[in-house]
Amino acid sequence: TQNSPTPIPASLPFCYLKSKGDANCDNVINIVDYQIWSTDFVNALKGVVNEQSNFDSLNGITIVDFNIWKTSMVDTTLPH
Repeated sequence: TQNSPTPIPASLPFCYLKSKGDANCDNVINIVDYQIWSTDFVNALKGVVNEQSNFDSLNGITIVDFNIWKTSMVDTTLPH
C-alpha cells in the first residue's frame, strides 16, 4: 500500500492592521470593528473571554483597545 502524503495546513492570513483596531481582519478600520470591540468589552465584563478585539495584546479587552481603534479611525478619516 502507498502512504498518503501528510496534508500541509494552509497558513492563516496575517491580520496586518490588528494592532491598529482591525477586529475582523478585513484590512479596514471602521465602525464594524468598533461594534466587535463593544460586544467583546461587554462580554469581558461578564467574564466571557474573546480576544478578537484585544488590539494591544495586553490585559484582555479594555478601554485601551477602544482608544487604539478610535485613534486609528481618526487617522484614516482625515484627508491626506
